[in-house]
Amino acid sequence: MTRDELEHAIRAACTVAGDTEVYVFGSQAISGSIPDAPLALRQSAEADVAPKNFPERSEDIDGALGELSKFHSTHGFYVHGISVETVQLPEGWRERCVPVQNENTNGHTGLCLEGHDLALAKLAAFRDKDRNFVGVLLRERLAELVDTCGLIDSLHVRRLQCSARVRVDALRVTRSPSKECRTTSGSTSASIVAVNTRSEPSCDSRTTGGPAAARDGSRALVHPKR
Repeated sequence: MTRDELEHAIRAACTVAGDTEVYVFGSQAISGSIPDAPLALRQSAEADVAPKNFPERSEDIDGALGELSKFHSTHGFYVHGISVETVQLPEGWRERCVPVQNENTNGHTGLCLEGHDLALAKLAAFRDKDRNFVGVLLRERLAELVDTCGLIDSLHVRRLQCSARVRVDALRVTRSPSKECRTTSGSTSASIVAVNTRSEPSCDSRTTGGPAAARDGSRALVHPKR
């Protein structure tokens, strides 16, 4: 999905829901922070949105713009109406959303999940596509581990805090073996395979060190407000 298509999705979703603002979740929210995001981050043909002021109208969006709809067959992408409650997000995510509003959105606003919050939501879900997405963010220096890890404690569910720490540790080891996130016992996640086992490191895992320096020409995300 391109940035123009995301803007079209925002316009169409607001029109169907009779709202002026929608939250944008899922991988395509990255286009809010990075309009020219790498193709590897824009593989999905789906935009997940939730009306901000009329959340009960998400089903209307799904019916009119969802998968296999006329909209989908006409434009080659679709809009999935969801509930905010179905996404695991850290505290303060609403204040960090990146607004997308222009002539192409017909003046409506898409409040796109900020990149580090998006990475954390992906870590919470941790399907294959989610793991790959976060891996690209880190590899391209579009998100910093120090910021992603810093948001983990604001997840509302303790189990998700534990899982997210372990998963970001594993992704960090995969990208940079010399900068592992260590557990309180001093052990490190050996590889990304570790997150798929039943034996996970302590829930008290913490990161060490500061953010990796961005490469020349990288498009690093703005660090989230705390």
